[in-house]
Amino acid sequence: MSLDTIAPTPERLGKGTIVAPEVNQTVQRRAYKALTPIETLHKAGRISDACNDAAAKLTKHYLGSLGVDVSAGDGGEPLEFPRSYHSAKLVEAEREISNKLVWWALIELVQETGTTLEDIGRRGYGYRKRDQAHAAGLATVSQGLHRLATYWGMTASEYHQLRPNGP
Repeated sequence: MSLDTIAPTPERLGKGTIVAPEVNQTVQRRAYKALTPIETLHKAGRISDACNDAAAKLTKHYLGSLGVDVSAGDGGEPLEFPRSYHSAKLVEAEREISNKLVWWALIELVQETGTTLEDIGRRGYGYRKRDQAHAAGLATVSQGLHRLATYWGMTASEYHQLRPNGP
């Protein structure tokens, strides 16, 4: 079976949620990679680098609290009780957010349950129009990520600009 027969369709590649294989001196990705919703937002320029880093850290603590070994590449001392450590960090992050709706939206995207920004806007705020629901979901997620980035010291020099026509 060749790579062309198992590759995503050109339409799916055009959406920007898939990264094509790349092999060079720094990257050795020989397969297609599906992007997470947060990576898609970052790739489209809808959230800043600091917010993307905060999302990665939140994802790491979330997975670590479930018992997944997330210590690869840390280079630090192994933790004695990693689940407890990551669970405590997750509780700290939740306290910092303090808004239950924003926290729910971030966890939904971190879990990768298929929840879209429109779903967040519809369920959280009751918007029915697609554009309004998408904008509300994006504002909710970016607000939470910005707050976490500031809390964890990943200071975003300026609050990122939201572009109207996004993914």
